[in-house]
Amino acid sequence: MLVIPSRIPTDPSPNPNPNPNQEPHGIRFSNTKKYLACTTIAKQGDISIYALDQAADAITTSCVTSLKNKLFPLTPKSVAFTKDDAYMVVVYATRANPFTRNKSQGFIVSYAFNSATGTINSKPVSVYRNNEVFCGADDINFSIDDSSILLTEQAKDQIVVISFNKETVS
Repeated sequence: MLVIPSRIPTDPSPNPNPNPNQEPHGIRFSNTKKYLACTTIAKQGDISIYALDQAADAITTSCVTSLKNKLFPLTPKSVAFTKDDAYMVVVYATRANPFTRNKSQGFIVSYAFNSATGTINSKPVSVYRNNEVFCGADDINFSIDDSSILLTEQAKDQIVVISFNKETVS
């Protein structure tokens, strides 16, 4: 049985003690299962990628990259990887509360992901925004064939499907 430590530090600094103020929000394994992406919603809201080292009875993690949030006050809610791990998409939205319901905004940002090193190119490949379709998405994932992105829309309580073209990353 593989056991993931109950607390993965989401602060990529050399300090070995996890920062309890990081507030991890979304996690997703890369499709190769070599990496774990973790979004945080505290402070600016960053994304960390952890390399996974699997022993016989446990999994240990080490942070290999951290992506700073350039869309604050929106925060990264969730991530997903294309089946070949060539791209990682992130849904950014406001933090949910009764005052922002149906008034929030959101973005889907695509980044190039290097599955050999676990690094993310910090310059987005594409940015999608259509607040008529979605406002406060909370979770993101790809369809089985990567032809669509599925979002859980917390502001409107619905699932949104948006087409995705891997050739043009749009």
